[in-house]
Amino acid sequence: MKYILPIIFTLFIYVTASAQNTWNSSLKEKEQIESELKVYPNPSKNNKVTVELQSKEIAEIHFINITGKEVMKEMYDFPVQKSTIQLNQLPNGIYILRIITSDQNTFTRKLMVSRN
Repeated sequence: MKYILPIIFTLFIYVTASAQNTWNSSLKEKEQIESELKVYPNPSKNNKVTVELQSKEIAEIHFINITGKEVMKEMYDFPVQKSTIQLNQLPNGIYILRIITSDQNTFTRKLMVSRN
């Protein structure tokens, strides 16, 4: 009995440390990918915006207005790394872009549309 408790404690420490390392590595990978995501020009003044992701491919881009309603969606049959989107139908305002990659990772960026 006196040997079981140290073994269980050691096993608990090992499992916790390995889970934390896995979580930290996936968090670092996501942060690196987020730093490679570019949305420009922002604010958009010329009725178009470019979304670019260097290391992954973009499958969908959702435009969500400040009230949380999806107002526009771009879907790609063949995922792309760079896309220029026309914003003619969007009024001035602040939007959240939800970018979904071909491997189902999701990233968000804020976009301001201001034609003044």
